[in-house]
Amino acid sequence: MMILKRNGQIKSKVPGYTVVPVIVILFSLALIVNTVVVQPTVLCVVCNSSIFWTQ
Repeated sequence: MMILKRNGQIKSKVPGYTVVPVIVILFSLALIVNTVVVQPTVLCVVCNSSIFWTQ
């Protein structure tokens, strides 16, 4: 496939190539924020430090 692309035989672009990674990153950040808000002690377990203890 790469040889065909380099030779110019494949000219189509992948749809959503720049949009899909951004959506995945935003969704992952939303899950992390939601988890910290709902279960704040998870942050303490992940950091393994009493500085981040929220309760």
